[in-house]
Amino acid sequence: MDANRSDLNNLGKKPPYLLLSFLFLALTGTLLFFFLKIYTPFSAKTPPATPTSAILPPIPTIESRPSYDLEPPPSSFPLPTSIPTLTPVATPTHLSFSSSEDAFSLQYSLDYSLSQDETSSGRRYAFYSQEASITVHVGDTWSWSHPGRQFSPEFQVNGVDAFRYDINLQTIVDVEKDGRKYTVQCVHNGKDEPKADCETLLSSFRFL
Repeated sequence: MDANRSDLNNLGKKPPYLLLSFLFLALTGTLLFFFLKIYTPFSAKTPPATPTSAILPPIPTIESRPSYDLEPPPSSFPLPTSIPTLTPVATPTHLSFSSSEDAFSLQYSLDYSLSQDETSSGRRYAFYSQEASITVHVGDTWSWSHPGRQFSPEFQVNGVDAFRYDINLQTIVDVEKDGRKYTVQCVHNGKDEPKADCETLLSSFRFL
């Protein structure tokens, strides 16, 4: 009897191994659960799905600008009440020449050049181009001789009777005014345009 009581006392003094084992297992399981949940390896995670559709470019955005109050353009512009007309300006084709010393004036074509010189019978004014020449001789005596020189009203220079001599290559006109003897010699070589230049000069000839 005393022996059994001694065994029970010894049993009560021994630690509860079964309870400690149970607590140890519970604690181990709890720690293992939290460890696996928090420290899961990255390789174990499922990678995000990659879209297989084509990548579209970004859509540009239009910036909104502030609007300003502008007057609308007029639907029609006012027309002037009167439109000025342009007057055409005539281009000169002739030049004027005058000699106060020999008291005459005339007009000649722009195609001609002018030279002056002294001769034994007076002064000479030569208007010349590449195709023709017109020479005005002025002096106290005639610059050329002609046995049949007769002044006729059939041809006049500035209202004065003159003598005209025409051949194939040239035209010569003599006229006398206030003691001066004028001879206009046109060497036209039978060409129409130089002939017209000669007639224009004779018609513009004026005594001063």
